[in-house]
Amino acid sequence: MIHDIIIIKEGVPILSKNLTKSHKSVFSKEDQLVLISGFFSALNSFSDQFKELGSISELKLSNNKNNDLKLSFLRDDNIENMIYLAAYNDESKSVNVKHFLKKISNSFLNRYGLERIVNWNGKREIFESFEGAIEQFAQEENKEREEISTLEIFKEMDDYDQKKMSNDKPSEINSSPNHGKDAQSSNLRSNYDELVPIPKGKKKINAIHYLSGENALKIYEKIDGKINLSQISCTTNMPVEQIYRICKSLIKFGFIDMPGC
Repeated sequence: MIHDIIIIKEGVPILSKNLTKSHKSVFSKEDQLVLISGFFSALNSFSDQFKELGSISELKLSNNKNNDLKLSFLRDDNIENMIYLAAYNDESKSVNVKHFLKKISNSFLNRYGLERIVNWNGKREIFESFEGAIEQFAQEENKEREEISTLEIFKEMDDYDQKKMSNDKPSEINSSPNHGKDAQSSNLRSNYDELVPIPKGKKKINAIHYLSGENALKIYEKIDGKINLSQISCTTNMPVEQIYRICKSLIKFGFIDMPGC
């Protein structure tokens, strides 16, 4: 999760935005804000002087108070000594934070223009309205992270189902010639064959953006609020038991309802 965003020009903070409601900004004090701004400007200059050492783009702060926050910064190639800084934790990946900072830098330049930023007179209130744009980008980043987590969960669920099905073997000993038929009939009479899954909301979600598991996607596409699990089983050639387990997961994520479940 991204905690703070700071925009720095020539060692001076021109905008600082805290994005966490539950945690106080690690740069809430003015002297801390000025200090971190000057520090990263110095790092920027250091990188220019010693290019053979490579660029510095990330630092890590480790103690119990800041929960191992990382500091990532992006240099603006359009404006000299212009830096975009993000403080974040392990819930966000470094590459995503870089992408987040790039979106902010592009949007900031487009909104205020190169000349206005270069000739900034030192008054921070000029850029205060940009805080709303930062919040919007943060909401989008959080949504993308949640969707990725959902995809990973469904992928794990689908892998589990595939493994379980491959490990299930029919009994080698039948007590009677009709044993196999009796077992099949028993499965068809299970107490959830007739359950009917119903999509939540007036409009179904575009499942391909959320479900990475092939079986989960196949089942969700069949759900129309009219056919039951047994009928879905017939059209997908998947066991009712597997369909039932996947539907229960879809219920937990708020994609469907299934009365009687």
